[in-house]
Amino acid sequence: MRSAVGRALAPLASRLGIRSLPSGVGLGLGAGLGPAAPGQHLLEAAASAAAECGRLCCGSDCKPVPPLPIEAILTAEQLIRHWGYPSEEHHIQTEDGYILTMHRIPWGRTGRGAPGAEADRPVVLLQHGILQASDQWLLRGPEHDLVLMLADQGYDVWLGNFRGNVYSRKHVSLTTKHDKFWDYSWHENGFYDLAAEMDYVLGVSGQPSLHYIGHSMATTALLVLLSTRPEYNSRVRQASLLAPVAYFQHPRGLLSTALAFGKKLEPELRDSHIEVLPFGTVPLGLMNGLCHQGAATRPLCVAGYMQVAGPDRKQLNETLFTTLLAHLPAGGSIGQIVHYEQVYKTGKFRRKDHGVRGNTQRYGRSQPPSYNLTNIVAPIIFYYSTGDYLSNAKDVERLISEVPSTAAVYKVPHKDFNHGDYLWAVDSYELLYKTILKTMREF
Repeated sequence: MRSAVGRALAPLASRLGIRSLPSGVGLGLGAGLGPAAPGQHLLEAAASAAAECGRLCCGSDCKPVPPLPIEAILTAEQLIRHWGYPSEEHHIQTEDGYILTMHRIPWGRTGRGAPGAEADRPVVLLQHGILQASDQWLLRGPEHDLVLMLADQGYDVWLGNFRGNVYSRKHVSLTTKHDKFWDYSWHENGFYDLAAEMDYVLGVSGQPSLHYIGHSMATTALLVLLSTRPEYNSRVRQASLLAPVAYFQHPRGLLSTALAFGKKLEPELRDSHIEVLPFGTVPLGLMNGLCHQGAATRPLCVAGYMQVAGPDRKQLNETLFTTLLAHLPAGGSIGQIVHYEQVYKTGKFRRKDHGVRGNTQRYGRSQPPSYNLTNIVAPIIFYYSTGDYLSNAKDVERLISEVPSTAAVYKVPHKDFNHGDYLWAVDSYELLYKTILKTMREF
């Protein structure tokens, strides 16, 4: 029986003149993901045809699909060197055995902080959001990317990668094929991953504390770390939280629909240990064929993105769009998503709920404990916006009121500024980065 995907794509395949493919042709999702499922052959055929004729048509008016920009296929380390910066790759181990990859830019193009230059440089750790990776910070170049600006201004720049993403898929005793590997949520991202990264970075740099910049889930992870391991507060000079996430009471767009639907599934998924949306889920050829600037289906790609991030067409970098999509998603665990779903259901920022029996075993109580935000004493700078569908302004303002060490609050002066704009907005420097850089110099 044909799959739902196959049935849905049948009209498209017919229009493209696709009839069948030889058996054994897969979708190219990457090693370890299992055999091609029903309908995947048709997807690959659609991707090939789209790449061949340039649009979802096969007539004389079709234009060739432009090749993907080189930035779309480079790794984080390659991107750093591509932009003319020195790059280092470091591998660290967490207390619970995960091997994380970190990328370092030890100095900038100006040479400030280079060997032989002034060595006492401030350190900054940047951390990515859910289903993302360190390469998200590196797609635009020195005049546009915050991390490269920081390197040029003399910072020792470190980019972290949470467990389970494309760069952090190793463990001392587990492989990604073990269910246990995926038994984590953003609690472990904060409690273990951020702790290990901070310890390592400060050990290498010799500095007593660092600046922290987190986007989306990386803000959640920092709140977890500083509230559950208060000793780490002294290691943070200041934390810049971009699109902070702790509460989910006012979702919009696709997130609202997904969270409402997820309420029914949460009890079944709360103790599931599976990988979600690994890197390569969407093959580059298919994505480029459907979403390049000349594609008839480009508006659908843009609309889908904005249903997730927020509808800010003015700040969308049209030429960058396929490049950023090429690096998404980067992989994670269902536990991260389920934990956010629980926050939405309860309105409480607390440990992951494993049911009465599981909670009693883990926490010694029937309900999971809330995170004690009053333990946070490191200076926290909140950056938020009204157009963000994932980090709603009302939820952020609630969080701000509960963090006693709030040092400053900056509301982006563009009403449609969305979740992705923190990384890729056309005017990100004027709207945001200029303020971040100025504020960091005050600490």
